Amino acid sequence: MANKQETNWIARIISAIIFAIAVYLIFRPICYLFKSWKIQKENKTIIQNLHHNLGDFWLTEQEKQQFLFHTAQCDLADKKIKEFSSYPLLVRQDGQYDERNRDGKEANYYAEQKDKSEKIIKQLSRSPLKKWNQFNDSLKEEYSLRTANLLLWAYIPFLLVIRQSDDGAAIFILSMIFLGLLQLIVYKLTLSLVKNPAFPFTPKPGQVTLDNLNEHARGKKTLLLHFRFNLPPNISNCAEDTSSAAWPSSSLFPSSSCSAINPPAPLNR
Repeated sequence: MANKQETNWIARIISAIIFAIAVYLIFRPICYLFKSWKIQKENKTIIQNLHHNLGDFWLTEQEKQQFLFHTAQCDLADKKIKEFSSYPLLVRQDGQYDERNRDGKEANYYAEQKDKSEKIIKQLSRSPLKKWNQFNDSLKEEYSLRTANLLLWAYIPFLLVIRQSDDGAAIFILSMIFLGLLQLIVYKLTLSLVKNPAFPFTPKPGQVTLDNLNEHARGKKTLLLHFRFNLPPNISNCAEDTSSAAWPSSSLFPSSSCSAINPPAPLNR
């Protein structure tokens, strides 16, 4: 008796799965049409704004300044960490310096800042190629959907003729299921065959480095942003003199003033 009940439940589950797949395949052509229209509209807007050069997906002026800033911050942190490596600092089990003294706190601060800046530099350096790949994948999606949708227009006259027959309703439903399955196969096949449809519209950018940072420009130039490298809290000594060379420009990256931390004592007259 238990085996019979289990068999009935398995049969119901299989029937439910088959029904769900059938409904999915029946409505898939409509989803393809809507999705294809949406992607075509988005890609058309992107293509209209392209200039057919390596600057199409390059860093903006603001992103370039962020790249320079975090590169300089890494250089400064490297110098500071090298200075602290010569000190007799204790290292904890987690790899960080012991923070029971000021030097340990400052060393951990610069190590943390370096790690954050390196992650941002990595993201920015890969940003143009990532955006290009997203555009390329979107074009692949568009072409695959358009190819699959061609089956629908060729199938419509056949479906209209079928509906006029005696068993038209049942055959119509089976034909729609077959159409959805056929569209799925054509869509996947086209998606695997189409490689780089973005090439006719724009070249593929490489990784951003300090050497090629300003070789390309994208969009309208924005005003330069001013960044400040904040010193660790509760640190009174100023070591900006040894690190000023790490900054690309004093006007772009204003260094912290020593007088702001330790104001000079008034002269006796």
